[in-house]
Amino acid sequence: MDDKGGGWTLVMSRNLGDPTAHTSDLLLPADDNKALTNDRWVALRGVCTESMGSFNAYGIDYLPVSQIADLEAANCAALRADLTQDTLVHDEINLCDGYGGDYRGGFGICTPFCGLNTAFYDFGRGLYVNGPSYANPDRALMYVR
Repeated sequence: MDDKGGGWTLVMSRNLGDPTAHTSDLLLPADDNKALTNDRWVALRGVCTESMGSFNAYGIDYLPVSQIADLEAANCAALRADLTQDTLVHDEINLCDGYGGDYRGGFGICTPFCGLNTAFYDFGRGLYVNGPSYANPDRALMYVR
């Protein structure tokens, strides 16, 4: 992908509410509900420094960018080694319960609303640059570089 300076590699695609399956094939933006195998993802994550989501919410195209180190430091669910999990990142000040407007994360939340596997949320805590406070798009892609 060439946006935001280019050099992005697609590692996952998700459609709202659908399970995501592992693939060892090259991922393309048109692929539905696929993610790199765990070993490929962990190896790629080890040499990348940034993550970017790509989705449309409320009629706006978003490309929120985050530092992988920040995602790995999340206290409730640090960036997962398995991209098929419903919640990839969840960070919160109090309780890790998804209430109170003090939480942030991406690609899903399973507390308290399982099944929102495309959700992005960042209530003023700066996890993502250029992302919405909250969005639960029909489809979301994840890139790294």
